[in-house]
Amino acid sequence: MPKAGRVHSTPQRIASKSPPIRETAAVPDAELIRTCITYVQSAVAWNIGFDVDETGDNEFAQEVGDKYRRARNRAAIDATELTPQTWFGLFAKARLASVLLDDVVNSRNAINAHEVSYLVAFARDVERLTKDAIRAGWEAEKARDAA
Repeated sequence: MPKAGRVHSTPQRIASKSPPIRETAAVPDAELIRTCITYVQSAVAWNIGFDVDETGDNEFAQEVGDKYRRARNRAAIDATELTPQTWFGLFAKARLASVLLDDVVNSRNAINAHEVSYLVAFARDVERLTKDAIRAGWEAEKARDAA
């Protein structure tokens, strides 16, 4: 009996579970938010490699994870230089700070100079964005007390 030839079928398209990427021109802090996401994802990727590498010297995790460490440092530098214009941007910077400090507290990583600079810039951003809101609250309270 002759052998059947290979059947070529049309590849099936797999539906994407993620929503379509929207235009970000309307989001003033889009670059900052993406940068913070890059930092957090790189930090998680770097850390999880060490959880998997049980060889004793973490040589494999170090080698494979080096690109994540570099991406994390670059994102820390970029996030330091980007100033949030909205509460969304400030929230993204707060989440980055939370992940950074959680790593330090849990002794996974020592804080580096880029991350220290980031934390200083973040504190200044919080002060700058909240100053007007706090001042408006004080003035409203004074007006209420005067009435």
